[in-house]
Amino acid sequence: ADPEMLVLGGIMASAADLLLEPLRAEITRRLPKPMLDALQIQTATLGDTAAAIGAARHVSVALP
Repeated sequence: ADPEMLVLGGIMASAADLLLEPLRAEITRRLPKPMLDALQIQTATLGDTAAAIGAARHVSVALP
């Protein structure tokens, strides 16, 4: 895998203040520099409502 972005969602996004620095340190240790330079790490912006929003969008697309 060669992702351009890693998104922390759900409970991990809620704990971003605890997870981001250790995650960045471990990724820095494991990834080659070119991959590391291209990788963005973000937290999901929808928070706890992401599942409900996704379900609502799915239903609205499926309706005739």
